[in-house]
Formats: sequence, structure tokens, C-alpha cells
Amino acid sequence: VEAAQAQVPLLLLTADRPAELRDTGANQTIHQPGIFGCYTRWAKDFPAPSCEYSLMALLGDIDLAVAHSKGQLNFHPGPVHLNFCFRENLAPDGGPVRGAPGKSSQWDKAYVDFRAMHRWASSPEPRSRYIRPEAKLPEGPVLEELVALAQRGARILILVGTLKTPEEVLLSEDIASRLGAAVFADITSGLRQRPSAVHCSDQLLISELLASHLLQLDAIVQLGGPMTSARHNGAVKAGAPLYVRVAPAPVRMDQDHVVTHHLPCSLAALANALAEASLVPRPPSAFWKRLSSVAAGRIERSLDNNFNEPMVAQAVSRLLGTSARLLISSSMPIRDLDFFSKAYSEVWQAPIQPAMANRGASGIDGVISTAAGICAGCEVPCTLVIGDVASIQDINAFQLLGGSQAPPLTVVLINNGGGGIFSFLPISKHKDVMSPFFNEPHEADFQSICNAFNVPHVL
Repeated sequence: VEAAQAQVPLLLLTADRPAELRDTGANQTIHQPGIFGCYTRWAKDFPAPSCEYSLMALLGDIDLAVAHSKGQLNFHPGPVHLNFCFRENLAPDGGPVRGAPGKSSQWDKAYVDFRAMHRWASSPEPRSRYIRPEAKLPEGPVLEELVALAQRGARILILVGTLKTPEEVLLSEDIASRLGAAVFADITSGLRQRPSAVHCSDQLLISELLASHLLQLDAIVQLGGPMTSARHNGAVKAGAPLYVRVAPAPVRMDQDHVVTHHLPCSLAALANALAEASLVPRPPSAFWKRLSSVAAGRIERSLDNNFNEPMVAQAVSRLLGTSARLLISSSMPIRDLDFFSKAYSEVWQAPIQPAMANRGASGIDGVISTAAGICAGCEVPCTLVIGDVASIQDINAFQLLGGSQAPPLTVVLINNGGGGIFSFLPISKHKDVMSPFFNEPHEADFQSICNAFNVPHVL
């Protein structure tokens, strides 16, 4: 579900009992095809292994599955489910197939011993390539209107949600500078700590003097995925005469129903189009930066000598290196980092790698497992900021963090005794149901848990 919502390429390979055992009451047998419903981009149910199934067809299916997961056919990446049936004997040794007299699990070596198979197995490239077309900017009046607004110095706001690569970070900055726009950036955008963004935009929007209907924006351009901040999302509810939502995938991303133009193109395509329109990069109005600077000073003073969740969030953001990989759990950790992250005045000081978080469905399941997998895959030190409840939900994942093969992952676990986020919601006024039904108090001893899994622990 998370991969589908966040458009993350994912291959789900599931093992199944053979088709003839379905709907027979056979042990350990359920109906697995279609189990993930509408959340897969493509799915296929494979028969039990047999030399009668064309190997070239199998390789073609695998290549197609990878292409679907990467969005190479329709700009819509996400999960793909491949369900593989197996008959017994499952052991490496060949032998009679249980329940299928006359059949043997012995493979004919000629089935896989030919040139095309060896080439496919030894190369990182697929046998069947699906060339993804460039997501070009569609022709129409949208670009002309944006260019005209930029040329006359109109009030343009750019919202930047989740981005995936440093290249997208730089492209977003280029788009903003050519439009002369102020940038409100999410912590998962990679711009939140960079000088191109209005660092304290979230805090500034608390002021009634900066209410969205008073800003009188001429245009809003939203890039990337969703925004974490309720105030950032609320700022766009008043809309603008021109509200452009840029997304390469053919999906609607307009929860407040205020977008006037859905622009299905890549950030590179939009940046190139603005450059071809002869828009020269220029700084936005100093209005937002001046206000942000004042707000930042007051926030710094308010956090001095206070050991709490906001201070931890800012400390983590200060300690991250420029090449650091930050992973953030949903609930309060991502909100605190989005609100209190350290801002940098110089480009070379700020991390450029976007932080990673489960913002598709914003769940708290499997966060440590996900972080361990990402850290092992990227092979660089990573830092995960997570709350206590989310950690308890994935407590078995601590086994991945101990021992000599553990990935270089540092987990900053914020233990505040339960679901702190609910103390900020209206339900907190109703003490009779607030605890234990909403704040989920616990008595977990995380030091003992770490000791049990041989994970170093520092308090």
C-alpha cells in the first residue's frame, strides 16, 4: 500500500502452493493471486515450474514486471506482484512430485543451458527493454501564463513535497529561481535546510497576518509529492488564479480540489521549458526571507537548554553531514523535523539527499525494517528518527541491527511514553478516553530490547 501510494518501485515475489490445491481445504493454502488488489501496477500468477513453460516467456515476464514497477510503460511506478506456484518435492534433489503420479522435479539441464539464458543471467540489463519516453511539457497556455507572470514579477509560490534524488532538488531550485518564486519546502524534499527555501515558512503561517487569503498570490506551483505540514497544505486552500500541480505520474494529487492545471511532466522538462522561454534565474522577494530570519532567531532561543522532542529534531539536523541519509518515521518525528530542522545559509553546508519517509499512506508499520533495508542497499551510514510506538510495532527488526553484518544505521529513538501526537489533537481534552485508547502508554525497556538483540544502546 505504501509503495503504491508513494509510487515506489517494488517487486513482490510470493511462493504459493500449486493451483490444484486451491479451494480444496489443503493445509497452508490460500487464494494468493490478486491478494494485493488494486495496489499493484501489474500482477501475474505463474504455474508450477515445468520445462513445458517457455523459458523465453518467463524471462519476458520478468523484464515486463521490472518495467512496470519502474513506471517505464506509463510513468506510474509502484508495486508488482509475481506469484510462483511450487509442487513438492521442493528439495534441491530431484524426485517424484507428491500428489502428481508420473511427474518428477528433476530438471532437464538443456532447459536453462543455452546462450540467451547465460547472457540474461550474467548481465544487469534485461533481455526485453522498455524505453521510457521523455515526459515532455504538453503544449498549451500554462507555460505561457507562468512565463508572463514571472516576467512581470508576480507573486508566485512554489511548494516542494517529497523528492527522490539530488538531481530533482537542483531542478526544483532552478525552476523556482527562473520563476522568481518563494519556496516552501517539506523535510522530504531535500530543500528544507537549503538557502533556496523559506526556512521558517511553517512557523510564519501561524500568524493571522499571513493567512492564505491575505497573501493574494498570483500563482502556486507544486512540485514533488505530498507536504507534511498542515499549515502548508492549508495555505493552498485559498488557491490562486493559477495553481499548477506538476507530477510525472498520471494521477490526481489535489486533496483540496484547488488545482487549476495538472501538468504531467518531469521536473527536467519544466526546467528546460522555462530556460527556453529565456527566463533568467533571479532571487525572490526578500519579504519571506526577512521574516524567516527573525522567526529562526526566536526558535533558537526557545530551544536553548530544553531537552525535548523539538530539540532532538534540531540536533539531529545539525549533526547530519552533507552526504548524510536521513530516514524519518511518521507521526511526530517527521513533524518535528519538518518544523525545527536547522537551516543553512550556504549551499555547501546543507544536505542535498532528500530525507526518506513513508508518506504514501503515512503508516508506522515496518519502519525499522525499511530503514535497515535502505541502509544496506545504499551502503552508506544512515540515521533513522523514530518514536517509541512505531519502534514497538517493528520490534523484531532489532535483530537486523545487531552482529557483524548489521547495516551502518543509527536509530534515534524518541521514547516519550506513548503516542505524543495525540496530545496536540482535540481528543486530548477528553481525559477519560485519551488514555489508554489514544496515547498508547507503554512500559517497554528499550535498553533491554537492544541487549537481547546485541544492538549497542546509548541513553
